[in-house]
Amino acid sequence: MLALQATRALRRKNFAQIEIGRHLACQPNGYVLRFEAAEMKNRQVFEIPVPDDLTGDIDRYIEHHRAVLAGGRDSRSLWLARDGKPMTINSSVGARFQKTTARHLGKRMGLHLSRHGLATGLAIEDPDNVRMGASMPSHASFNTTEGSYIAARQFEASRKFRKLVEVPKQRRKCGGR
Repeated sequence: MLALQATRALRRKNFAQIEIGRHLACQPNGYVLRFEAAEMKNRQVFEIPVPDDLTGDIDRYIEHHRAVLAGGRDSRSLWLARDGKPMTINSSVGARFQKTTARHLGKRMGLHLSRHGLATGLAIEDPDNVRMGASMPSHASFNTTEGSYIAARQFEASRKFRKLVEVPKQRRKCGGR
């Protein structure tokens, strides 16, 4: 869950509704995520390859962990709850994601915040290519990504300013000697 969301920053609704074979398709060159226009907030088809380094993890999850959760039940839903039923958008998926981020990252983070994190991280780490954030689901224009870019630039500016005005602490002796 974390790795897929960290690399593709889907909206909560789309993340929760992923179905194997429909939204997550295995193609000769790896997995692809695809959502029809009617399923997207911006009403535009969204299709993007899943990073190659996640293929083994997704395969392992589907073939082992998900199979155990399914317990022989037939479901195309990628995310299954412990009872084998598809996780719901309003409770299971968000709660599971938050528990998982708390366990692995030391802090609870929701799906929505992870989208901001990806855009801001991109702006900090690769500002020359920040417009790639506009390709995030429902970022139909650069305006949405621009807020993260501005925040990242402000963060960088404040860090540089802090270094500039930092006065090294000198150890003083009693009486100024």
